[in-house]
Amino acid sequence: MSKSFSIPLFYVDTGDNNAIKLDTGKNVSLREAPYTTDLYILSETVPGVSGVYKNDNVSDKLVRLYINGSWKSDYGTFWTFGDAASNSLAAYLKRDGTNPMSGNLNMGGGRIINNEEPEDSADAATKNYCDENFMTLNKKYLIFSGNALLVDYALPSNITGCRYNTIQAAIDYANSTPPSGSSRWSIFITPHRNNSNYTGYNEAITLYKNIDLIGLGKVMCKVTFSYSSSWSGAQYAKLINLTVKPDIDGSILLKGVECYNSVFSIEADNATPTLRMENSQFTHCGFFIKGRPDASISTSNDNRFIGCFTNADTSTFVGTGDRSCGFDFIDDDTFQFTVI
Repeated sequence: MSKSFSIPLFYVDTGDNNAIKLDTGKNVSLREAPYTTDLYILSETVPGVSGVYKNDNVSDKLVRLYINGSWKSDYGTFWTFGDAASNSLAAYLKRDGTNPMSGNLNMGGGRIINNEEPEDSADAATKNYCDENFMTLNKKYLIFSGNALLVDYALPSNITGCRYNTIQAAIDYANSTPPSGSSRWSIFITPHRNNSNYTGYNEAITLYKNIDLIGLGKVMCKVTFSYSSSWSGAQYAKLINLTVKPDIDGSILLKGVECYNSVFSIEADNATPTLRMENSQFTHCGFFIKGRPDASISTSNDNRFIGCFTNADTSTFVGTGDRSCGFDFIDDDTFQFTVI
């Protein structure tokens, strides 16, 4: 049984912002396997104008669409079901939105691009809208506010201005803003267990003014500190909840920092490392030396010690310009507990 068959042709006009337009004035035919000869010739309903091609004497066949002798592969292989009504323009999605969809939109692995942000609850949402308005895996840093960054060694990659897998990468970003006394940066660091010995973060760190390192719990740092050439004036960096222990024979220099609830230790084996403090303040911090007696602790330029503890004789390193309040001296493995 023969029926009418019509089909519109579309093309992408790259010269008009990739607009979808009707293709007019073409030689259009349908071919059946093996697709070597034309089975039906389709004529444009309004020659050169409509872009809709029709044949009123088509049987149900599995065919392909050919334009000027070439297969229009994006139309695929289809059945001519001969229903002129369902093959009219009303059955296709219009650019102006006047023809709503009646089924699911299957992109076949493609993308829908250049969307507007949603306005109503039933609107589709862009990725940017979701990232900015919801707690996603990529936006865990939203638990913080203000000038704050997160360091987590287990992260596979960094998100600029949000989270990092090394301490120095976070410091470098904060320093690029740049920070100031009234606009400090806080860098929160998660605990790091990278092997059975728990050496923690193992990197050389350059400190800058107005950038604070805060351990989320006690954070092990197998690090050494260095300082920028502009390190001067007030409002220094703060170190909070850090356990700092460089490699064996490595030294530590604590210069112009405020330290809270942190422990600093050095170990001598084949060299004479030092733990040196300059113009800094320490509250509830510990200072330890280990290994050969060559390791030493030294101070200069008015340090402050509040409720600190050490296994070294404080008389050997607390200088005349330093001030201390409550320094516990630990000289052996016996600890005394005071019961209140």
